[in-house]
Amino acid sequence: MTDHDAFPQELEIIRQELNQAFASREEELRSVHSKYQAMLREIYLRRHSFILRGMIPGFWTKAMINSSLLSSNITTRDQAALDYLTDIRVSFIEGRNEDEGFVLEFHFRTNPFFTDDILHKEYAFDREDPDCLRRIKGCKIRWRQGQNLTQRRFKKHGDKSKQGSRSVRVEQCDSFFNFFEARDLGQLAISHTESAALSQLQELLQADYEVGEFIKDELVPHAIDWFLAVADDSKWQQQDDFDCEDSGEWSPREEMDVQSQGSSQSERSSRHDIRDISSELEDTRIAELNQPNQFK
Repeated sequence: MTDHDAFPQELEIIRQELNQAFASREEELRSVHSKYQAMLREIYLRRHSFILRGMIPGFWTKAMINSSLLSSNITTRDQAALDYLTDIRVSFIEGRNEDEGFVLEFHFRTNPFFTDDILHKEYAFDREDPDCLRRIKGCKIRWRQGQNLTQRRFKKHGDKSKQGSRSVRVEQCDSFFNFFEARDLGQLAISHTESAALSQLQELLQADYEVGEFIKDELVPHAIDWFLAVADDSKWQQQDDFDCEDSGEWSPREEMDVQSQGSSQSERSSRHDIRDISSELEDTRIAELNQPNQFK
C-alpha cells in the first residue's frame, strides 16, 4: 500500500478543494489585471496626447534624469537623443511560449541618431515557475552613420592608411542606450562560469533587471511625478544585490507582480531566482562584461 492509498479521504478532498481555490484565484487575478490594464492604457494615452499637444519639451528626458537610478547612466550625449522620446509603454507577455513577463517600448520621433521608431526590451519568466527568469532580450539599434552613442571614435596619430587618411579606433563607452543591447541571455550556464566572470554577470543582470522593473513599476505609471521631481527612488537604491547560492540559483530581492503594476506601494514582494540558465558563456560575452557601463 502506498502513502497515497493510505491518505485519509477527507484530507484528499481538502487538497483538491485547495487546488481548485488556488486555480480560481489565479483566474480572478488575471481578470482583474486585464481590467485595470485596459483602464491604465486609456489614461496613459490621454497623458501621451496631452504631452504631445502641449508641446512639453523633454518630458521623458527630465522624468528620467530626476531618477538617480536612471540618471547615473544617462550621458550628455544621451540627453540629446532622449529629447526625441515621445512615450514609454509597457505590455505584458501572456500565453506565449509558456512564458509570462513584460516588454518595455520606447517610442521616438524621427531623429538624427537612429532610424528606429521603437526600441524595446523584454523580460520573460517561466509561467510554471514565476521565480525563474528565462530571458532578457534587447534590440539592435540602427544607428545613423557616425551617431552611435555607445561608441567613441578616436583617430590614431601617426598611423595613416594607404590613401593618406588616419585610421580610426572605436571604443565602447557609457551610454543609457547600452540598455538595449541586442543579446539573449538564453540558457547561459552560470555553473560552468569562473567566479570572476560569474560575479560580473551577476552585476550585469542585476543592473539590467533593476532598471527594467523600475521603468515598469515606477517611471511609466508615475512619469508626471518624476517630471515634477516629487517622486523618490531611494527604496530602489537600497535593494540587495543578487545572491549566488550553493544551489546555483540566483536570488535578487525584487518585486515581480504584474497584477500590481502601477502601485509603487505594494506590500507584497517575492524573490526571483534566475535558474536553469544554461549552455555556453562565449569569450565575446566575457569581454563585453569588462566594459565600464553597468549595462555593458
